[in-house]
Amino acid sequence: MNKESALTAIGLPGEFGAALLILGLVLLLAPYFAGHDFGAFKIPAFKPALKRRLRVLGPAIFVLVVVMHIPIIQTESPTPAVPKSPPAADVSGPGSVKIESSGARGTATVGESQVSEYNSASILVFARDSQTGAPITDLAPRGHTGNCKSVILLPVGVRLITKLVPPGGCVLEPTNIYNDHTGAYTLSVMTVAKTGPCPWKKGQYHYLLEVNTSEHRGQSFGTIVID
Repeated sequence: MNKESALTAIGLPGEFGAALLILGLVLLLAPYFAGHDFGAFKIPAFKPALKRRLRVLGPAIFVLVVVMHIPIIQTESPTPAVPKSPPAADVSGPGSVKIESSGARGTATVGESQVSEYNSASILVFARDSQTGAPITDLAPRGHTGNCKSVILLPVGVRLITKLVPPGGCVLEPTNIYNDHTGAYTLSVMTVAKTGPCPWKKGQYHYLLEVNTSEHRGQSFGTIVID
């Protein structure tokens, strides 16, 4: 028997699953970091009564969202799994990683070239073992790497490849990585040319996130829409 996650079983796209992870993480952190700006996303300022409720509901919702990504539902079909959407790619074999990614505009502003947390787009990534469903937590150091003020190098074996940009646009480069140690990663990105920072252009930035290390292999396509 094969196994699949609850999200796959009900036919939801990978982008929706990534959005649920962001929402669950925000609710988890809201009682303690209300109003805090993490660069890739900002925690809203909730009323005290709601924050008290979220101390209980936040962890429960986050755990539920994570469980929805784990393949625990048995299916009868013996046919090989077929990728349902471009953002998720499953490379078969030992060490293969299923990666889901979703691009978001974040704070990126059309025409602005400043390298800053207030002018960056984000890519939310969720990585898990394609055979066991266990979260992959070691693709980057735990916590923040980078400060959104300059381009950083990705960990060895991890590549962000820009596939297509709007007319006059430049390639995407990472300025920060946040690893929350649950298999979820947030990349802050900026557009950069050979001569330096490049202004955001209106349109779609298509990317490929590739993992190819001695222990893990996988990839995911995605799109950031700037409007």
